[in-house]
Amino acid sequence: MTELSSNGKCSGIMGVPITFLDKYNPEQFEIIGCADYTGKYGSDEIGIGRIGEEWIEKYRAQGGKGHYTANMTSLVYYDTSRNAKNTFKRILIRRRGKRENRAETNQGKRDF
Repeated sequence: MTELSSNGKCSGIMGVPITFLDKYNPEQFEIIGCADYTGKYGSDEIGIGRIGEEWIEKYRAQGGKGHYTANMTSLVYYDTSRNAKNTFKRILIRRRGKRENRAETNQGKRDF
């Protein structure tokens, strides 16, 4: 698992809980994807990688019983006490630009 630093350049994509949808404003935010999905518009887009053996071992040692394997892609981390933690599912969103509107973004796309 790679440690992340706030010194890196931000892509503008952030992960929010599913409850965000209650307040979702399509004029303000674009839904990009899901944090557990790999590939374009998923975890690869924001640098979330494989969980890894180190995190799995720590998680199991502290009594974790969830279904995780080292090759899975998920947003996991260590808290300040170095306990292995996982997050609830996240939706990836990006704030729309001031001049961007939905018509331009969805140009060429059809709703079925």
